Amino acid sequence: MKGFLVAFTIFFVWSIVGIWIFNMLMTHNTIQTVTSESETPLVSNQTSNVINEPGTNSLDSDIKGKFIIKKWETKIREVNSKDFKNKLHTYLINNPDKFITIQGIYKKTEPYTLAERRAEYLKSIFVIHGVDSSRIKVKTKEGAFEYNKKEEYDNGFLIHIDTIPKKIKKVVNNNISRKVLFAKFASNTFEPDNAFKTYVDSLRVFITGNPEKNIAITGHTDDIGNEADNEWVGLQRAKSVALYLVEQGIPRDNITVRSAGETEPIGDNNTTQGRQKNRRIVITMN
Repeated sequence: MKGFLVAFTIFFVWSIVGIWIFNMLMTHNTIQTVTSESETPLVSNQTSNVINEPGTNSLDSDIKGKFIIKKWETKIREVNSKDFKNKLHTYLINNPDKFITIQGIYKKTEPYTLAERRAEYLKSIFVIHGVDSSRIKVKTKEGAFEYNKKEEYDNGFLIHIDTIPKKIKKVVNNNISRKVLFAKFASNTFEPDNAFKTYVDSLRVFITGNPEKNIAITGHTDDIGNEADNEWVGLQRAKSVALYLVEQGIPRDNITVRSAGETEPIGDNNTTQGRQKNRRIVITMN
């Protein structure tokens, strides 16, 4: 009898230990499984920061939620739009044969001019950000949608990518081949505005594709002061612009600089307005 009790006690203790070990293993496996399941959605829900490939000819999904329209208003509220504007700007720089069309959407109960003004407003936002205005067309389209309780709508625009027709492309190239800057030089240092920055972006892409082309930069002045001094001033200003082009990635070997000083006026040096016209930089490409 005593032997039986000892054997039973040992069996009972080992049974408890076995159950405890089994529960520990099951708990460990359950935790591992839950962790794996909780990680999966984090991967699948990630969104790409890359603009849709141009093969789709549409940026509609990228623009949604970034430019909010309000009922009966033309002004647009921007929401986390900087990244989209940067990518759009970069895309057009890297694809000089492309342009975009903005379609403003309007309801049947609204005048189409409301959507047109909104589209023009969005165009101005892109231009301020550095996009060449000649690469943006504006249209309107009737659509079915509803404003929310705040009388706002987050998908009031469609943006399509198109290839520039050959005739228009020739005009664009002509615009690149000659540029006149009536810059206000407080000194000999050149400070480019957004429009010139956009021009240089297009110029860089063009030169990259046409390395045989050369850029000539000529500085011009008014006739105030000594002629020799004016020639020197014109040259320094031309060099300042050339330096900016080089800093933006245009090869130095493709650039030449010269000064015409006061010898090639296009305005009357006897008037303030005329002298302002004469103080200019001319960029030509050949």
